[in-house]
Amino acid sequence: MNKIVFVHPLIRTYRAPLFKLLGENGVDFFFTSHPNNEIVKKEVEDILTDFPYKYINSREVKWLPVEGFSFDLLKLFKYKKIIFSISTSVPFLLMAPLLKLFGKKIYLFEETWRYPLCRKLHYMMRPWIQFIVPKVVDGMILTGKKAQEFVNSEYNYPIEKTKIATNTTVDLMTETWPETAKHSELIRSKQDVVKILYLGRVVKYKGLDLLLEAMTGLENSELFVIGDGPYLEKCKSLASGLDINSKVHFLGSCTVEERKSYFRDADIFVLPSRFDEEDSVSYESWGFTVNEAMAMEKVVVTTTAVGSAFDLIDNDVSGYQVEQGDWQALLEILKELEKSPHKIKQMGRVARQELLKRTNYQQNLNVIMELVK
Repeated sequence: MNKIVFVHPLIRTYRAPLFKLLGENGVDFFFTSHPNNEIVKKEVEDILTDFPYKYINSREVKWLPVEGFSFDLLKLFKYKKIIFSISTSVPFLLMAPLLKLFGKKIYLFEETWRYPLCRKLHYMMRPWIQFIVPKVVDGMILTGKKAQEFVNSEYNYPIEKTKIATNTTVDLMTETWPETAKHSELIRSKQDVVKILYLGRVVKYKGLDLLLEAMTGLENSELFVIGDGPYLEKCKSLASGLDINSKVHFLGSCTVEERKSYFRDADIFVLPSRFDEEDSVSYESWGFTVNEAMAMEKVVVTTTAVGSAFDLIDNDVSGYQVEQGDWQALLEILKELEKSPHKIKQMGRVARQELLKRTNYQQNLNVIMELVK
C-alpha cells in the first residue's frame, strides 16, 4: 500500500518545484481538474512531460454540475495518508469522511480565507462542512496568516494542529526564460514615464476598473495591461469613457515565460483586487503575481482583498496594501510613487529581500512532511 497522496486540482508553474520536492520524498499526486484555457493547458502539459513522479490524471465526469468529481477518486483507498486541497472541494467533501471511516489519515491543504457564499450549494453545505472538518481532518497545511485565521474561526479548528507553509513561486530573477516578450519594445520605449503593470486575468474581482479610475489622477504614468478575460471589453470601454486611452495600453495575454520580461520592464506592479460576493471566485486567495513582482524587485501596490499582502508586504517598506474597492486610496499611493523614482527602485530591492526571507520551497516541504509524518 502506498503511503501518501496529494489531491490537487492541477499542477502549475508556481507549485511545480514544491511538488517535485514532495515527489522526491515519496508523495504521489492525484490531479482532479483539466484546464479549458489553452495557455494553462500547455503550461500543465509542459510540466508533466518531464515530471518523473507517480501521478493520476483523473477522468473528470463532465455531465455532473460539479467540479472535480471522478470515479477515479476510488483509487485513493490504496493510500494511508491523503492530503486534500480546499475544504469546499468535491473530492474532499465526497471522499474524506468515507476514507476516515476506513482508518485513513486525512490532511487539508487550505488557502481559503473567506467562505464562498455566492453559490447556493456552498451556502447549503456550510453547516455540514463546519461539522465534518474538525471530525475528519488530522492536520492542516495553511498557505498564510489569513487562512489560519479562517480555519480557526470558521471550523473552530485548533491552531496547534495547523502549520503555515507560506505560498512560494518560482524566482523569476533566476529563471533562464527569454529576455523579451512581444510587447517589450513598446514598454521599454517609454523612458520618461512611470510604467505601471497589471498582469493577470481580466475578471471583475481583480479590480482593473478601479486601477483605470486611479489612472485619471496621474500625470506622468502609463498603464500596461497584460491579460484577457470576460471583463476586458468593459474595461476598454471604461478607459475610453474616462478619456485615458493615451496612457493605457491593452496588450493581450502572455505566455508563462513572457511574464519575466513584463515584470522586468515595469516600474510598479498593481493588483487592485476587490471582494465580489456575486462571483464564484470572490477574492484573491493568494495572488502569486505579488510573489513574482517582488522577486523582480518591483514595488507592489495591492489591497485588503489579496491574501499574500498580509504575509509578504510591509506598508511603505516593501510595498503597499490599501483598502479594497477604494480607487482613491490606490491613486494616493501611485501619486506618491510617481514623484519618487528613487523610492520606487529602493523599495523594489527591499521587496525582493523580504520575499526571499519569507517564502521558500524547502520550508514548505519541511512543514508538510513534518505534519504528515
